[in-house]
This record gives sequence, C-alpha cells and structure tokens, in this order.
Amino acid sequence: TSLAPGNIVDYSESDESPISKTVDVEVSAGKNVSEDPDVVIMNETTVSDKSLPTNSEASVARRTRSRAGKGVETANTPVQTPKPTRSAKGTGKKPLYGPPKPVSKVIPRNEEKQKVKKRKAPPTSDSEFEPETDVAASGSTSRKSIGRKKVPRSVPYAPLDNVSFHLENGSARWKFVYHRRLALERNLKEDILQCQNVVEAIEYAGLMKTVCGLDKCYDRLVKEFFINVAENCDDPASPEYRQVFVRGKCVKLSPTVINQYLQRNTKEVADLKVTDNEVCKVITGGRLKVWPTKAKLAATSLSPLYAILNRVSAHNWVPTTHSGDVARGLGKFIYIVGTKAKFDYGTYFFHETLSHAMTYAVEKPVAFPTLLCNVILEQHPDILRSTDVPC
Repeated sequence: TSLAPGNIVDYSESDESPISKTVDVEVSAGKNVSEDPDVVIMNETTVSDKSLPTNSEASVARRTRSRAGKGVETANTPVQTPKPTRSAKGTGKKPLYGPPKPVSKVIPRNEEKQKVKKRKAPPTSDSEFEPETDVAASGSTSRKSIGRKKVPRSVPYAPLDNVSFHLENGSARWKFVYHRRLALERNLKEDILQCQNVVEAIEYAGLMKTVCGLDKCYDRLVKEFFINVAENCDDPASPEYRQVFVRGKCVKLSPTVINQYLQRNTKEVADLKVTDNEVCKVITGGRLKVWPTKAKLAATSLSPLYAILNRVSAHNWVPTTHSGDVARGLGKFIYIVGTKAKFDYGTYFFHETLSHAMTYAVEKPVAFPTLLCNVILEQHPDILRSTDVPC
C-alpha cells in the first residue's frame, strides 16, 4: 500500500520520550491498513489520524508548548530553567529565583534609642549586683560585685604596714578605704555664732559638739575603724553586736553611745513623718509650696535661717560637695533642726556610719570622722600610736 508523502511523519529517537497527554499512543500488534482505513502503521506504532496534526511544524510547536516551564531533565537534553515572567520583563527588573525574601521592617530612630537605653532585666535575686565573691582570693581589681555593692574598676595599691585587721575581708577592703578622703567637720565662724536663731536651733538639737570646739582627728585611726565594722554589727544575734575591734581594743558603737557623747537625751524618739512639700514650704519661707520635680531644690530659694543651716549641714551633718543644690535628705535634716522637731540624732549618725563603712565607692568621703575619732578616744585614750598624725 502506498502512502501520500504529506501523511508521513518521521520520528527520531529523541521524539520517543513522553509527550503531552493530547496525543493518544497505544501499541498495536495485530492490525493492518485494510482492516481500518483510518489507521496508519509506522514502526508498529498505531496513531489515530484524528489526533495527528496536519503537518510536522504544528506537532513540534504543540510539544514545545506542553513542555515549557516543566524543566524535564533527560540524558540527551540540558536542564531547562524557568523563563522570567512577563511582570519582571515589564518592570525592567531582573528575575529572582528561590523563596521570597522577608520584608524588612523600618524602625524609627526614636524607637532604636529606646531599645538601646532599655536596661537588661534584673537577675532572679531581684538585685542589680551579683552575689558576694571572695576578693581576697582573686585579688582582681576589675569591676565586680561584692555583697551586692559596686566595686570600682581599678584602685591603686595601699600599704598594709601596721594595719589592724579584725575581720577576714579587712585586707581586701583596705585599699578602698585608704584612698577615700575624710569629710572633716568645720567649726562655726564668728559671723554665724552671732546669729542667735541659728545657735538656738543647734543647741536645742544637741549638736553643738559637732560644730564648736572640735578636737583633733586622726586619719589612720578612723580608716582602721571603718574596715573593722562588720556587716552584722547591728544584728542582735551577732556575738559582736554594736562592737568594733580596733587595734586589739573593743569600741562600743551604738545610738546610745553617740547620744551620750553629744550630751543628748538617750530616750528613743519616733521617726518624724513629714511630706516633701511641707519641708519645701517651710525652708523656703513660703515662696515654694511644692518640691521641684527635678528632685533638688536651689539653695538660692532658701530663707536666711535655712540657708545658713544648709551651709553647716553640708560640711558637718550631711556631707556633700553640691552645696548649691538641696537634696531631699538634706532638706529634711535642716527642717528638723530649724523647726526644733524631736529627732534621734544618735540613731541617724549610727546608721550613716554603717552605710559609709560598707561602701566600696572610693570617691565617697568618710562622714563624721572627727565625731567617730572622739568617740573612740573617749573610750580608749591610749589607742593612738606614735605614727598617728592629726589631720
């Protein structure tokens, strides 16, 4: 049987690979041309004439369209990559492959500053500092936390010759106390002594021995006393309750002992309860009725009486180098003295001494050195050494 040249399609080996589902292919072993005039036999593969394209170019184009975008890899053909979409061509951008990138979030500058300034959450101990470490064993001078207290980054060496250490950590604390300066009290000047209302207020408070006729102060003795103040000095369960051992002698330190030295009444007095606004109104002579929100009051706004008491207190009772500003604690103290309110000054000096003794801040001056030195010498006049030099 002869076939027309236009109905013959020549397939190569590469065309025997799987093609689109639109072409129906099935193997036929027993059919011929005479039995079915609509069937053409080529290489024992039967293909329905109804599904064949009219020409080879249309068949190739159809198979090309059906395979586009699939990227089928065979042994004889290279790996096909997907073509860029029309949207990428239209925008003029290069096509991107792979998973899409996450959209970056733009953070305003003010939010970035807030994140930077935000402090870290405190540890589980609800404390800003780490637990106590053994500084004597480590010997390090880097910034660490000892007993929940900040320690300076580096402290110069301090000589240990002839220093009396009663506590185990005394040698480690010595260099921090050694480099602290003493906030020496000052005697009242003649112009202040002529102000009758100021002198009466100080005499009523029983603080004249802290501002007049001050005795000598010995720097080394006071600092050795400070390093031997135990943390549990005010603990009734401690065997050394309110006792400080200096140079082999026991010095009694308590509110009662301090009040006796000041010749004040030793009876306990309840804590004074007064608001900051009331303090501000009194010490400014009524010019200000509300304590400033910036936490400090300008010394220029004080009345004449409290301006003088502020100068005396900044040197003798509440040591500070910022005499131009009045903090809340300083303002309350001069309010108590000026109004002649009942107050236990012995308890105040006692607790402030413990607070100053426990700190590791080198820049913080030692408070009430002359008062403490006089309390020590009153109990043990022979405690001085030939090397002690008065300030």
